[in-house]
Amino acid sequence: MNEMWRQRGILLACMAGVGLSLAAIPPFVLSVFARPMTQEFGWSLQTYQTVNFFIPLGIIFASPLGGYLVDRYGPRRVALIGILAFSVGIAGFSVVTAAAWTFYLVMLALTLLACGILPITWTRLVNTHFLERRGLALGLTLSGSGIAAMFLPSLTQTIIDTAGWRTAWLVLAALPVLIAWPLCWWFVRDERAVGAAELSGEPRSSEPQWGVTLAAALRSRQFWILAASLCAIQVCLGAWTANLVPVLMTKGLDAPAAAKLAGVLGLSVIIGRVGAGMLLDRFWAPGICAAVFLLPIVGFNMLYIDQPAVWQLALAVALCGIAAGAEYDFLAYFVARYFGLANYGKIFSLIILPLTIATSAGAILGGRVLDETGSLNAVVPAFTIATLFAAALPLALGRYPRQ
Repeated sequence: MNEMWRQRGILLACMAGVGLSLAAIPPFVLSVFARPMTQEFGWSLQTYQTVNFFIPLGIIFASPLGGYLVDRYGPRRVALIGILAFSVGIAGFSVVTAAAWTFYLVMLALTLLACGILPITWTRLVNTHFLERRGLALGLTLSGSGIAAMFLPSLTQTIIDTAGWRTAWLVLAALPVLIAWPLCWWFVRDERAVGAAELSGEPRSSEPQWGVTLAAALRSRQFWILAASLCAIQVCLGAWTANLVPVLMTKGLDAPAAAKLAGVLGLSVIIGRVGAGMLLDRFWAPGICAAVFLLPIVGFNMLYIDQPAVWQLALAVALCGIAAGAEYDFLAYFVARYFGLANYGKIFSLIILPLTIATSAGAILGGRVLDETGSLNAVVPAFTIATLFAAALPLALGRYPRQ
């Protein structure tokens, strides 16, 4: 715990950086904007959710660029500029017109502008500053998006109801500048490959320097197992979370009630990330991953209930949220443990590309199924099989390599 206290400033900055970034704002508010924007512009839900396709398109370029910039100029400078650029991108949604391509263009630009504040930046900082409680530190850092998810849907809905959806986008654009930027300015320093032992004055650990090459990672079974498992579950979770408010409304809730219930997703994401992080420090991570990935099966199958009680909907949201929260913990932890930190950014970014594509594919699939059938019931059996597959794969990762 001394390590956690000593590094509390950088941990707080990283939490805010994750919570007010591309990893949090679009995923948790797009479903809130779905109804007012589709009604004003006459779009179908599928047309609206197609915007998710442009996230992985941008990530293809933004992810390696972000990794390069952090390695070249250091995380502090890149993050400070990246936060400002990201806010400009968010503000761009306020000028979208009825031509759907303007919506898509803003999302593509936003993804590129966010290259400096992708999870690669924040998890790299954590991995180089924490050794003893790395799992917990990663969990707390990534829980920043969960904290944002607790408040952003209801805040966004309130602003939409009182001032309109365009104003809501402008308010969201201001949050990273007002919260994340000052914390990053104050606490983040360009200390590269600094381990917890070195910061406390003890002999420096060799762990931060260890790592396999990108080519070696691509030849390993662990790389492909990890990518396949995360992509399989993320298609399912992407369909659920990106369309959460419309899905809840099909179960009898009005828009404000659905937005409030969506806040449960944020709380469960926090539980998933912090809880998984604590367990990763104590137990074999692939086993923890397998157990957590089984939880959404219960949540998906609760969609079959025609008139569920509010507590049943909350439970379904929570179970999916725990898995959604923990998956980035697993990704960051597995990359560091199986491949090391020497080429962490390259390996992480290469896995994040198909993962982002899977998320967007799930969101688009969910929107189409909702348009055509009025619910997600038709895809629940396929989601169940895919989730079982995702849960089984990590068990084949094997022991951690010697460092």
